[in-house]
Amino acid sequence: MIESSQFLIPPFEKVSLVELANRYGRHGLIAVDSDTCGFFLCERGTVRLLQNNHIHELQAGDVYIHTPSSFVHLLSHSRDVKGVIVKTTLDVVLPLLSKINSRSLMMLRSAPSFRLSPEQLRSIESFTQLASEKYDLYVQCVADSLRDVLYYQLIALSEAYAFELVKCYMEGHPNIQPPVSRRSDVFQNFILSLARNFKLERSAGFYAGEQHISTRYMCALIKEESGTSVSEWVAEYVITYSRQLLAYSDKSVKQIAQELNFPDQSFFGKYFKQHTGLSPKEFRQRQKRGLEEPSDASR
Repeated sequence: MIESSQFLIPPFEKVSLVELANRYGRHGLIAVDSDTCGFFLCERGTVRLLQNNHIHELQAGDVYIHTPSSFVHLLSHSRDVKGVIVKTTLDVVLPLLSKINSRSLMMLRSAPSFRLSPEQLRSIESFTQLASEKYDLYVQCVADSLRDVLYYQLIALSEAYAFELVKCYMEGHPNIQPPVSRRSDVFQNFILSLARNFKLERSAGFYAGEQHISTRYMCALIKEESGTSVSEWVAEYVITYSRQLLAYSDKSVKQIAQELNFPDQSFFGKYFKQHTGLSPKEFRQRQKRGLEEPSDASR
């Protein structure tokens, strides 16, 4: 028997770029936050996005895939911009990411934007239209029995939608070879767990325990597979999130330290300075004075 979906939130949200563009503010609207995943599809005009201090410029037919642990800001757009942003939660996307090989995930993280061919664009637009229709039906439906069916239909559609995007991405990156080793499996499980738990857990022992392997063994495998240590991966997620909160939120340093599960503000400050060379206060002041300019990573 299907559990009632009466109080369940739809698995994704679709927002038009025009609607979003009309709301952006002085520092650039936070289009998606660190707890969500999704993609931007530019259908007409141009859009400039800021993510992790890198600028991405999208033109008609371009897609930007947003992975967890960072904010994406809408910096500017052309007057004729048209497109959509589709957002979903980690709970929805992590089971899907677990089916994608680790090398593809690393490529997505390092090169998140790509151009669709005309055929691929038509396919993605068809998925977008179908998803929009089913989403509207679900939101407007008042009959519980039909809402149940529509909700699980949305779940299935979300998975098909995501894999269609990944297929388009892989067609443009044919040289990515699927991993076949034990260390690849360990690395992939680690990255998925890190995306979910980095706000609370920074110890390698926690992530090793989740996979029922020793900390030393896991650390060696992660380093071999990615060229980056476990502590460096954790710091990347924690510092990226910290930078975004310091730059674009009104939360105090103490509140940020608490959110990231540091024992106190002082401990967080030392951790942040160790990895950035600045104290949280100094970093925030530089952001306000506009001294730290983002690098241009557009194509």
